[in-house]
Amino acid sequence: MDIFLFLGIIPMKYTYYFSDRIRNDGVPKLNQEQFRRMMNIVFVEGMLTAFSQPSVDRIDLMHKRYRDIKSLNELTNRLRPEILYDQMKRLSEKK
Repeated sequence: MDIFLFLGIIPMKYTYYFSDRIRNDGVPKLNQEQFRRMMNIVFVEGMLTAFSQPSVDRIDLMHKRYRDIKSLNELTNRLRPEILYDQMKRLSEKK
């Protein structure tokens, strides 16, 4: 069974959402902290997707995926992409 299905995660959902918003609305005005947060989310989702390949050692894979999923949850607070994106923009306006 695919780990994404097992954990109820939609692969790359934040990355696809951010990409779609940037394509339609242009680059958001984010401060450095929120821009780094967005890039970290995209990176972690990419790593999770890359490690879903069957050629990766299973023991190392499970440990790495756990850390990456934990990191993704901390970065996103498990918010839906549209809520997270709006939150990041609001937080950038405050500084």
